[in-house]
Amino acid sequence: MADIVDAADAGEWIDISGDGGILKKVLTAAPEDATTPEQGSEVRAHYTGTLEADGSKFDSSRDRGQEFKFRVGTGQVIRGWDLGFASMKVGEHAILKCKSDYAYGDSGSPPKIPAKATLVFDVELLGWAHPPKQKWEMSADEKLAEAKKLKAEGTAKFQAKSWALAAAAYEDAAEYAAELAGLGDDDDEDEDPSGEKAADASGSEASALLTSCSGNAAQCYINMSDWPSAIASASKVLEKDANNVKALYRRGLARIKIGVYDLAKKDLLAAYKLEPDNKPVKVRVLKLGANSIQLLHPLVQSTSAQFSLLSCGVGISSSHTVLCSEVITLFGTKCYKRMCLKPISVTVVYFTLLQID
Repeated sequence: MADIVDAADAGEWIDISGDGGILKKVLTAAPEDATTPEQGSEVRAHYTGTLEADGSKFDSSRDRGQEFKFRVGTGQVIRGWDLGFASMKVGEHAILKCKSDYAYGDSGSPPKIPAKATLVFDVELLGWAHPPKQKWEMSADEKLAEAKKLKAEGTAKFQAKSWALAAAAYEDAAEYAAELAGLGDDDDEDEDPSGEKAADASGSEASALLTSCSGNAAQCYINMSDWPSAIASASKVLEKDANNVKALYRRGLARIKIGVYDLAKKDLLAAYKLEPDNKPVKVRVLKLGANSIQLLHPLVQSTSAQFSLLSCGVGISSSHTVLCSEVITLFGTKCYKRMCLKPISVTVVYFTLLQID
Protein backbone atom coordinates (compact mmCIF):
# COMPACT_ATOMS: atom_id res chain seq x y z
CA MET A 1 0.00 0.00 0.00
CA ALA A 2 1.27 3.46 -0.88
CA ASP A 3 0.75 4.98 2.59
CA ILE A 4 2.92 2.30 4.23
CA VAL A 5 5.69 2.66 1.65
CA ASP A 6 5.67 6.48 1.88
CA ALA A 7 5.82 6.34 5.68
CA ALA A 8 8.73 3.92 5.55
CA ASP A 9 10.69 6.23 3.28
CA ALA A 10 10.64 8.87 6.03
CA GLY A 11 12.93 6.99 8.45
CA GLU A 12 16.03 4.81 8.70
CA TRP A 13 15.92 1.04 8.32
CA ILE A 14 17.31 -0.91 11.25
CA ASP A 15 18.61 -4.45 10.66
CA ILE A 16 16.98 -6.39 13.49
CA SER A 17 18.16 -9.88 12.53
CA GLY A 18 21.71 -8.91 11.53
CA ASP A 19 21.42 -10.58 8.13
CA GLY A 20 18.94 -8.24 6.48
CA GLY A 21 16.09 -10.69 6.97
CA ILE A 22 14.14 -8.38 9.29
CA LEU A 23 14.25 -4.63 8.84
CA LYS A 24 12.47 -2.11 11.05
CA LYS A 25 11.70 1.53 10.45
CA VAL A 26 10.26 3.58 13.34
CA LEU A 27 7.38 5.85 12.33
CA THR A 28 6.46 7.07 15.83
CA ALA A 29 8.88 6.64 18.71
CA ALA A 30 7.69 5.35 22.06
CA PRO A 31 7.71 7.59 25.17
CA GLU A 32 11.03 7.72 27.03
CA ASP A 33 9.76 5.68 29.96
CA ALA A 34 8.17 2.99 27.77
CA THR A 35 9.17 -0.64 28.28
CA THR A 36 10.13 -3.48 25.95
CA PRO A 37 8.22 -6.76 26.25
CA GLU A 38 9.99 -9.60 28.02
CA GLN A 39 10.39 -13.01 26.41
CA GLY A 40 7.26 -15.04 26.89
CA SER A 41 5.11 -12.03 27.78
CA GLU A 42 1.74 -11.47 26.13
CA VAL A 43 1.74 -8.48 23.79
CA ARG A 44 -1.18 -6.51 22.41
CA ALA A 45 -0.73 -5.13 18.92
CA HIS A 46 -2.34 -3.72 15.82
CA TYR A 47 -1.03 -4.52 12.37
CA THR A 48 -1.69 -4.30 8.66
CA GLY A 49 0.13 -6.78 6.43
CA THR A 50 0.92 -6.24 2.74
CA LEU A 51 3.00 -7.93 0.04
CA GLU A 52 6.15 -6.01 -0.88
CA ALA A 53 5.80 -7.17 -4.48
CA ASP A 54 2.55 -5.36 -5.28
CA GLY A 55 1.43 -3.67 -2.04
CA SER A 56 -1.74 -5.76 -1.80
CA LYS A 57 -3.16 -6.14 1.71
CA PHE A 58 -3.62 -9.69 2.98
CA ASP A 59 -4.59 -9.13 6.63
CA SER A 60 -5.33 -6.38 9.16
CA SER A 61 -6.34 -6.34 12.81
CA ARG A 62 -7.43 -2.74 12.33
CA ASP A 63 -9.98 -3.78 9.73
CA ARG A 64 -11.38 -6.30 12.21
CA GLY A 65 -11.44 -3.69 14.97
CA GLN A 66 -9.78 -6.11 17.38
CA GLU A 67 -6.33 -6.11 18.97
CA PHE A 68 -4.08 -9.05 18.20
CA LYS A 69 -2.50 -10.86 21.16
CA PHE A 70 0.36 -13.35 21.24
CA ARG A 71 3.22 -14.45 23.47
CA VAL A 72 6.41 -13.01 22.09
CA GLY A 73 9.42 -15.29 21.60
CA THR A 74 7.44 -18.53 21.88
CA GLY A 75 6.89 -19.39 18.22
CA GLN A 76 3.20 -18.51 18.15
CA VAL A 77 3.83 -16.16 15.22
CA ILE A 78 6.36 -15.87 12.38
CA ARG A 79 10.01 -15.34 13.36
CA GLY A 80 9.93 -11.82 11.96
CA TRP A 81 7.34 -10.86 14.52
CA ASP A 82 9.01 -12.63 17.44
CA LEU A 83 12.22 -10.70 16.81
CA GLY A 84 10.60 -7.51 15.55
CA PHE A 85 8.23 -6.96 18.46
CA ALA A 86 10.95 -7.88 20.95
CA SER A 87 12.82 -4.80 19.68
CA MET A 88 9.88 -2.43 20.17
CA LYS A 89 8.61 -0.40 23.11
CA VAL A 90 5.04 0.25 24.18
CA GLY A 91 3.58 3.06 22.09
CA GLU A 92 6.00 2.56 19.21
CA HIS A 93 4.62 2.58 15.65
CA ALA A 94 6.89 1.00 13.07
CA ILE A 95 7.25 -0.86 9.78
CA LEU A 96 8.60 -4.42 9.81
CA LYS A 97 9.88 -5.85 6.54
CA CYS A 98 10.33 -9.60 6.72
CA LYS A 99 11.95 -11.73 4.04
CA SER A 100 10.46 -15.15 3.42
CA ASP A 101 13.02 -16.87 5.69
CA TYR A 102 11.47 -14.92 8.59
CA ALA A 103 7.90 -15.17 7.32
CA TYR A 104 6.20 -18.08 5.50
CA GLY A 105 9.24 -19.51 3.70
CA ASP A 106 9.37 -21.21 0.33
CA SER A 107 5.78 -22.48 0.49
CA GLY A 108 4.07 -19.22 1.47
CA SER A 109 0.54 -19.28 2.92
CA PRO A 110 -1.89 -19.75 0.01
CA PRO A 111 -4.00 -18.27 -1.32
CA LYS A 112 -3.06 -14.78 -0.12
CA ILE A 113 0.68 -15.12 0.46
CA PRO A 114 2.73 -16.60 -2.42
CA ALA A 115 5.91 -18.63 -2.08
CA LYS A 116 9.10 -16.83 -1.02
CA ALA A 117 7.19 -13.60 -0.42
CA THR A 118 8.68 -10.62 1.43
CA LEU A 119 6.07 -9.14 3.74
CA VAL A 120 5.63 -5.59 5.00
CA PHE A 121 3.80 -4.95 8.28
CA ASP A 122 2.59 -1.64 9.70
CA VAL A 123 2.66 -2.46 13.43
CA GLU A 124 1.89 -0.78 16.77
CA LEU A 125 2.85 -2.18 20.16
CA LEU A 126 -0.12 -1.31 22.39
CA GLY A 127 1.03 -3.03 25.55
CA TRP A 128 2.37 -6.19 27.15
CA ALA A 129 1.97 -8.13 30.38
CA HIS A 130 3.67 -10.97 32.18
CA PRO A 131 2.00 -14.25 31.24
CA PRO A 132 -0.01 -15.99 33.94
CA LYS A 133 1.93 -18.58 35.89
CA GLN A 134 1.56 -22.17 34.90
CA LYS A 135 -0.04 -24.40 37.50
CA TRP A 136 3.22 -26.14 38.34
CA GLU A 137 4.84 -22.73 39.02
CA MET A 138 2.25 -21.71 41.62
CA SER A 139 2.43 -21.98 45.38
CA ALA A 140 -0.43 -23.58 47.32
CA ASP A 141 -1.83 -20.16 48.21
CA GLU A 142 -1.69 -19.05 44.59
CA LYS A 143 -3.50 -22.18 43.43
CA LEU A 144 -6.18 -21.66 46.06
CA ALA A 145 -6.60 -18.03 45.01
CA GLU A 146 -6.84 -19.05 41.34
CA ALA A 147 -9.46 -21.68 42.17
CA LYS A 148 -11.56 -19.06 43.97
CA LYS A 149 -11.19 -16.63 41.09
CA LEU A 150 -12.27 -19.25 38.55
CA LYS A 151 -15.22 -20.25 40.71
CA ALA A 152 -16.37 -16.62 40.82
CA GLU A 153 -16.04 -16.43 37.04
CA GLY A 154 -18.07 -19.61 36.72
CA THR A 155 -20.80 -18.22 38.96
CA ALA A 156 -20.99 -15.03 36.89
CA LYS A 157 -21.33 -17.08 33.71
CA PHE A 158 -23.92 -19.32 35.39
CA GLN A 159 -26.02 -16.33 36.38
CA ALA A 160 -25.81 -15.15 32.77
CA LYS A 161 -27.01 -18.63 31.70
CA SER A 162 -23.82 -19.21 29.72
CA TRP A 163 -23.77 -22.85 30.76
CA ALA A 164 -20.79 -24.01 28.67
CA LEU A 165 -18.54 -21.15 29.80
CA ALA A 166 -19.66 -21.61 33.40
CA ALA A 167 -18.94 -25.34 33.29
CA ALA A 168 -15.47 -24.72 31.84
CA ALA A 169 -14.63 -22.22 34.61
CA TYR A 170 -15.93 -24.56 37.32
CA GLU A 171 -13.95 -27.48 35.87
CA ASP A 172 -10.77 -25.38 35.80
CA ALA A 173 -11.35 -24.29 39.39
CA ALA A 174 -11.88 -27.91 40.42
CA GLU A 175 -8.57 -28.91 38.82
CA TYR A 176 -6.68 -26.35 40.89
CA ALA A 177 -8.54 -27.38 44.03
CA ALA A 178 -7.92 -31.08 43.36
CA GLU A 179 -4.16 -30.56 43.57
CA LEU A 180 -4.56 -29.09 47.04
CA ALA A 181 -7.34 -31.27 48.38
CA GLY A 182 -4.91 -33.89 49.67
CA LEU A 183 -2.76 -31.46 51.69
CA GLY A 184 -2.43 -32.43 55.33
CA ASP A 185 -3.30 -36.10 54.72
CA ASP A 186 0.23 -37.35 55.41
CA ASP A 187 1.52 -37.22 58.96
CA ASP A 188 5.16 -36.20 59.19
CA GLU A 189 6.60 -35.83 62.67
CA ASP A 190 9.51 -33.75 61.36
CA GLU A 191 7.28 -31.06 59.89
CA ASP A 192 6.83 -27.74 61.60
CA PRO A 193 3.44 -27.84 63.44
CA SER A 194 2.40 -24.42 62.12
CA GLY A 195 3.12 -25.53 58.56
CA GLU A 196 1.10 -28.70 59.08
CA LYS A 197 -1.88 -26.70 60.33
CA ALA A 198 -1.62 -24.40 57.30
CA ALA A 199 -1.60 -27.43 55.02
CA ASP A 200 -4.63 -28.86 56.80
CA ALA A 201 -6.47 -25.56 56.42
CA SER A 202 -5.59 -25.26 52.72
CA GLY A 203 -6.53 -28.87 52.08
CA SER A 204 -9.88 -28.49 53.84
CA GLU A 205 -10.76 -25.33 51.95
CA ALA A 206 -9.62 -26.88 48.68
CA SER A 207 -11.78 -29.95 49.31
CA ALA A 208 -14.80 -27.72 49.83
CA LEU A 209 -14.00 -25.86 46.62
CA LEU A 210 -13.54 -29.11 44.70
CA THR A 211 -16.91 -30.38 45.90
CA SER A 212 -18.69 -27.10 45.21
CA CYS A 213 -17.19 -26.51 41.75
CA SER A 214 -17.66 -30.08 40.54
CA GLY A 215 -21.26 -29.98 41.76
CA ASN A 216 -21.89 -26.68 40.01
CA ALA A 217 -20.36 -28.06 36.82
CA ALA A 218 -22.73 -31.03 37.04
CA GLN A 219 -25.69 -28.65 37.18
CA CYS A 220 -24.36 -26.75 34.15
CA TYR A 221 -24.13 -29.99 32.19
CA ILE A 222 -27.69 -30.90 33.23
CA ASN A 223 -28.86 -27.54 31.93
CA MET A 224 -27.10 -28.37 28.65
CA SER A 225 -28.54 -31.91 28.56
CA ASP A 226 -24.97 -33.25 28.57
CA TRP A 227 -25.82 -36.24 30.75
CA PRO A 228 -22.47 -38.14 30.63
CA SER A 229 -20.55 -35.02 31.70
CA ALA A 230 -23.08 -34.38 34.45
CA ILE A 231 -22.56 -37.92 35.76
CA ALA A 232 -18.78 -37.52 35.66
CA SER A 233 -18.82 -34.21 37.56
CA ALA A 234 -21.28 -35.44 40.17
CA SER A 235 -19.17 -38.58 40.65
CA LYS A 236 -16.14 -36.41 41.46
CA VAL A 237 -18.14 -34.86 44.28
CA LEU A 238 -19.25 -38.23 45.60
CA GLU A 239 -15.67 -39.51 45.63
CA LYS A 240 -14.96 -36.88 48.27
CA ASP A 241 -18.37 -36.83 49.94
CA ALA A 242 -20.49 -39.94 49.45
CA ASN A 243 -23.43 -38.36 51.28
CA ASN A 244 -23.67 -35.19 49.20
CA VAL A 245 -27.39 -35.01 48.47
CA LYS A 246 -27.14 -32.55 45.58
CA ALA A 247 -24.57 -34.73 43.82
CA LEU A 248 -26.63 -37.88 44.38
CA TYR A 249 -29.71 -36.13 43.02
CA ARG A 250 -27.91 -34.71 39.97
CA ARG A 251 -26.21 -37.99 39.11
CA GLY A 252 -29.48 -39.86 39.60
CA LEU A 253 -31.31 -37.44 37.31
CA ALA A 254 -28.64 -37.76 34.63
CA ARG A 255 -28.69 -41.55 34.89
CA ILE A 256 -32.44 -41.53 34.35
CA LYS A 257 -31.93 -39.51 31.18
CA ILE A 258 -29.56 -42.11 29.72
CA GLY A 259 -31.78 -44.99 30.84
CA VAL A 260 -29.65 -46.44 33.63
CA TYR A 261 -32.59 -46.85 35.98
CA ASP A 262 -31.08 -49.26 38.51
CA LEU A 263 -28.16 -46.93 39.24
CA ALA A 264 -30.43 -43.89 39.15
CA LYS A 265 -32.67 -45.55 41.74
CA LYS A 266 -29.73 -46.17 44.06
CA ASP A 267 -28.62 -42.53 43.85
CA LEU A 268 -32.07 -41.05 44.34
CA LEU A 269 -33.06 -43.33 47.19
CA ALA A 270 -29.73 -42.69 48.91
CA ALA A 271 -30.47 -38.95 48.63
CA TYR A 272 -33.99 -39.54 49.94
CA LYS A 273 -32.71 -41.47 52.97
CA LEU A 274 -30.41 -38.56 53.81
CA GLU A 275 -33.02 -35.83 53.27
CA PRO A 276 -36.55 -37.30 53.15
CA ASP A 277 -38.08 -33.81 53.15
CA ASN A 278 -36.08 -32.61 50.14
CA LYS A 279 -38.85 -31.79 47.66
CA PRO A 280 -36.92 -32.18 44.35
CA VAL A 281 -35.51 -35.51 45.51
CA LYS A 282 -38.92 -36.72 46.68
CA VAL A 283 -40.64 -35.74 43.42
CA ARG A 284 -37.98 -37.45 41.31
CA VAL A 285 -38.16 -40.64 43.38
CA LEU A 286 -41.93 -40.72 42.99
CA LYS A 287 -41.65 -40.22 39.24
CA LEU A 288 -39.10 -43.01 39.07
CA GLY A 289 -41.56 -45.15 41.01
CA ALA A 290 -44.26 -44.46 38.44
CA ASN A 291 -41.92 -45.56 35.68
CA SER A 292 -41.15 -48.77 37.58
CA ILE A 293 -44.86 -49.50 38.04
CA GLN A 294 -45.51 -48.99 34.34
CA LEU A 295 -42.67 -51.33 33.43
CA LEU A 296 -43.98 -54.05 35.77
CA HIS A 297 -47.72 -53.72 35.22
CA PRO A 298 -48.08 -56.83 32.98
CA LEU A 299 -46.78 -58.91 35.90
CA VAL A 300 -49.02 -57.41 38.54
CA GLN A 301 -51.76 -59.87 39.46
CA SER A 302 -52.97 -58.53 42.80
CA THR A 303 -56.73 -58.45 43.27
CA SER A 304 -56.61 -56.46 46.48
CA ALA A 305 -59.16 -53.66 46.39
CA GLN A 306 -57.29 -51.48 48.85
CA PHE A 307 -53.69 -50.64 49.74
CA SER A 308 -52.53 -51.56 53.18
CA LEU A 309 -50.16 -49.16 54.91
CA LEU A 310 -49.62 -51.86 57.51
CA SER A 311 -48.09 -54.20 54.92
CA CYS A 312 -46.02 -51.27 53.67
CA GLY A 313 -44.47 -50.79 57.08
CA VAL A 314 -43.38 -54.35 57.70
CA GLY A 315 -39.60 -54.55 57.99
CA ILE A 316 -38.91 -51.06 56.64
CA SER A 317 -38.24 -47.64 58.09
CA SER A 318 -40.83 -45.00 58.89
CA SER A 319 -39.46 -42.76 56.14
CA HIS A 320 -40.13 -45.55 53.66
CA THR A 321 -43.66 -45.91 55.01
CA VAL A 322 -44.29 -42.23 54.32
CA LEU A 323 -42.83 -42.57 50.85
CA CYS A 324 -44.98 -45.62 50.06
CA SER A 325 -48.11 -43.79 51.16
CA GLU A 326 -47.15 -40.93 48.86
CA VAL A 327 -46.66 -43.37 45.98
CA ILE A 328 -50.16 -44.70 46.65
CA THR A 329 -51.68 -41.23 46.87
CA LEU A 330 -49.88 -39.86 43.84
CA PHE A 331 -49.95 -42.79 41.47
CA GLY A 332 -52.54 -45.32 42.67
CA THR A 333 -55.77 -43.92 41.22
CA LYS A 334 -54.03 -42.46 38.16
CA CYS A 335 -52.56 -45.84 37.33
CA TYR A 336 -55.99 -47.50 37.44
CA LYS A 337 -57.62 -44.92 35.20
CA ARG A 338 -54.80 -44.44 32.73
CA MET A 339 -53.67 -48.03 32.29
CA CYS A 340 -56.83 -49.88 33.35
CA LEU A 341 -54.83 -51.94 35.83
CA LYS A 342 -55.94 -53.94 38.75
CA PRO A 343 -54.93 -52.41 42.08
CA ILE A 344 -51.18 -52.66 42.68
CA SER A 345 -50.08 -53.97 46.04
CA VAL A 346 -47.76 -51.92 48.22
CA THR A 347 -45.46 -54.94 48.40
CA VAL A 348 -44.82 -54.68 44.68
CA VAL A 349 -44.23 -50.94 44.97
CA TYR A 350 -41.83 -51.53 47.84
CA PHE A 351 -39.68 -54.15 46.12
CA THR A 352 -39.78 -52.27 42.83
CA LEU A 353 -39.04 -48.83 44.18
CA LEU A 354 -37.46 -48.95 47.58
CA GLN A 355 -35.15 -51.93 47.68
CA ILE A 356 -31.49 -50.94 47.60
CA ASP A 357 -28.94 -53.57 46.60
